[in-house]
Amino acid sequence: MRVAIGGFGAESNAFSVESPVTKVKDFLSGKQLISENFGKRNVIGGFLDVLTEDKIEVVPVLRVWCGATGIIAEDVYEQFKSMMVTRIREAGSLDGLLFDLHGAMVAEDTLDAEGFLLKELRDELGGEIPIIAVLDIHGNITDLKVEGLMPFYREKLGKLPMWVEQQF
Repeated sequence: MRVAIGGFGAESNAFSVESPVTKVKDFLSGKQLISENFGKRNVIGGFLDVLTEDKIEVVPVLRVWCGATGIIAEDVYEQFKSMMVTRIREAGSLDGLLFDLHGAMVAEDTLDAEGFLLKELRDELGGEIPIIAVLDIHGNITDLKVEGLMPFYREKLGKLPMWVEQQF
């Protein structure tokens, strides 16, 4: 079994004077995504805990985080969205995608930036491959985001890392 992991997000504030944002705060790609997160109590670290414990092949794609900031410049958004979709395509056969999103990313011409990213990933992977995303508690849940994801319930995952279990 092969599962890709990655993420792309920002906590955009349309009233921020920082708009348009042209720089990312955090960019991790390939094996660096694993080495920088393995054993850490964050979303990607949680993905890695469960996948490695179950001996599932991890396919690290990339994680881009713009931070709590203004609206993302459209060219920056398009660059990283294209990179994400390309790397998923180049990854070959996958059994799933675990994705770290925020849920409130806005780009200059794309109000639901994460929704459109999920749509393109869904188009690339097809309807049978699960895409599961973790969203911030105050992220904006849109129809487009929901359509890009596969319905997911805790029972389907089977088990969660101990530190996650304690939060339920």
